[in-house]
Amino acid sequence: MTKKDKTYEDWLSEFLSEKEGQGLSKASLKGNEFSIMKYLKFLGNDLMTKSSYYEFINSLDCAPTSKQHYARDIRCFFYWCQREGYIPEFKVSLPKAQEPTPRIISDEDAKALLFKQEDTFSEDRMYTIICLIFATGLRCRSIVNIKVSDLNLKERTLTIRQAKNKRLLVLPITESLYKVLNKYTRSWDLGEWLFPADNGEQLKSSGLQTCYKRYAKKRGVPYGIHSLRHYYATEAVRHGMTPFALQRVLGHSDLSVTMRYVNLVNGDLANEMGKVDLIWRFTMKNLCISLSFGDLLKRMLSHSL
Repeated sequence: MTKKDKTYEDWLSEFLSEKEGQGLSKASLKGNEFSIMKYLKFLGNDLMTKSSYYEFINSLDCAPTSKQHYARDIRCFFYWCQREGYIPEFKVSLPKAQEPTPRIISDEDAKALLFKQEDTFSEDRMYTIICLIFATGLRCRSIVNIKVSDLNLKERTLTIRQAKNKRLLVLPITESLYKVLNKYTRSWDLGEWLFPADNGEQLKSSGLQTCYKRYAKKRGVPYGIHSLRHYYATEAVRHGMTPFALQRVLGHSDLSVTMRYVNLVNGDLANEMGKVDLIWRFTMKNLCISLSFGDLLKRMLSHSL
């Protein structure tokens, strides 16, 4: 089959095969395929052009962030087609979209989640997972891929082999998390996976989210499981973790994503800025040293009048 004989669907199949070979996750491949197929259906038998790209993006009736997601997937496909010589070279831009503010649970919700109501495996598994997120900020996708062999209680480390960016991540286990994991692993016959499904097989991300919703609903907590990751990130910033350390823990490839959590902690930002008050350092501080208390009080009163 020559290039001229191939259809858009053939191009898409080649594109997805290459991305799979590069290590793109199944979830990402599925998302790419959905976005691109939606564009190809819109395109029909017309040529793949810059104008058709913008027409499709403008026709979407969805949130700006969703439009940007579609555009990013399609643009990646465009540039791959150009490298393969299927279409002429041209540039397309992404629509602008403000990053959504992460939804973060309250301290009261966090406390409610750390209270077990039943002595069952599903209850203990979910409680342990929540403790794990509160201690590490891990994603659901990473949690369901943890094997029992990845947990080293003797060295107090947890190896994450299926993080979003495919990098190996070895996290230290805090004292409180150690106690939770130690009790959990001693209480249940887990098999291969640290957090298996009820039938012993690997728990899927969708299954974990369903289990969490049921667990959280019993405690009146309205936010999804990903909000726990946001909670961990903001608390880490409040307690002095540097953005670079937080970036590594959260597995962000781009520091700008991590900085969203830094920007959310506005109250703490005011405190930090107060530590570098240059005006105080070079004016009022020196004035306090050089003047007696009585003279300083007179000056302050005269200025107020």
